Amino acid sequence: MYLLCEGDPRRSESDLYQQLLRDLFVEDGSFWRLLGLSRSQFDELLNRVGESLTLQDTNYRRPIPAAVRLCIGLRYLRSGNNFHNIAETFRVAQSSVCKIVPQVVAALWEGLKEEFLSPLDSHRWRSVSDGFRTRWDFPLCCGALDGRQVVLRAPPRYGAPGQRAASVVLLAVVDSDSRFLVVESSCRGAERRGTQPHVFVSDETFTLRTTVMRPYTGQFVSPLKRIFNRRLARAHSAAADAFRRLASHWGLYRRPAEVRPEWQSSV
Repeated sequence: MYLLCEGDPRRSESDLYQQLLRDLFVEDGSFWRLLGLSRSQFDELLNRVGESLTLQDTNYRRPIPAAVRLCIGLRYLRSGNNFHNIAETFRVAQSSVCKIVPQVVAALWEGLKEEFLSPLDSHRWRSVSDGFRTRWDFPLCCGALDGRQVVLRAPPRYGAPGQRAASVVLLAVVDSDSRFLVVESSCRGAERRGTQPHVFVSDETFTLRTTVMRPYTGQFVSPLKRIFNRRLARAHSAAADAFRRLASHWGLYRRPAEVRPEWQSSV
């Protein structure tokens, strides 16, 4: 499965996007299998971020079209394959893939963050709290807090051998329906203070605070504390389910991902 190598005689001045669809998405369901999106979702996404991925033509060469750049970035996120594999799939230089992936990630973040991770006002926080009370029988909860370690490695020739492997902890707060509310790719948690006695629920990974509730631990736990632990675990399962879905859909979170050190946090 290949397409659009620079200098490839099949590259056409007016038919690059159509050639992409014919070569890569000839079978039903190919969009979903390869990119994790339907055809209509891909077209909508391209309309949102295509302008930021479009480069001007030069006398030296024609740039890779925005549609192909978006496909390369989505394929990397979907599969978690290394840059060499992605380059062979799309018949482009590996150095091009190294540049395109962070560009696509940045474009997706800028184009989608306002819709899916918009700032939360008091009305939204109350709605989240109502969801946990109704669905999980856990009142005054502003979200389920959890994290996932993402293993990253630098491509060959980047960094010393002992410095090429790294990991980033992706922290997130989700609502009662496992939808992400807040994400942070650092090890520092955020603390929200307010006059209302609302909290976040977590597991033993996080430190107990006035705004973060975790299960009671110890060999001997009273019946009331066991009931509390069960209810907290049910509420926190929304966060675990969100990360399970994330890893199930995007292969990048299931295997060590190849990425340059300076781009590890953003990816």
